[in-house]
Amino acid sequence: MCRKIKTTWNRNTENDILGYNLYRSTASGQNFVKINAQPIRDSIYIDSLGNLNVYYFYKVSAIDN
Repeated sequence: MCRKIKTTWNRNTENDILGYNLYRSTASGQNFVKINAQPIRDSIYIDSLGNLNVYYFYKVSAIDN
């Protein structure tokens, strides 16, 4: 069964930000894989690949212009 996971973060306040990359892993602090194909322009992302029996970890990074 699939569920949606809503991830949000605080926007970067620098003026030269192109967007964000979001990474997901099933292990805390390791093996993160980028899940967005294009830079994310907002500070929210809905991940629809979540499995009910798996705990996911996320990290986000800002992309400079």
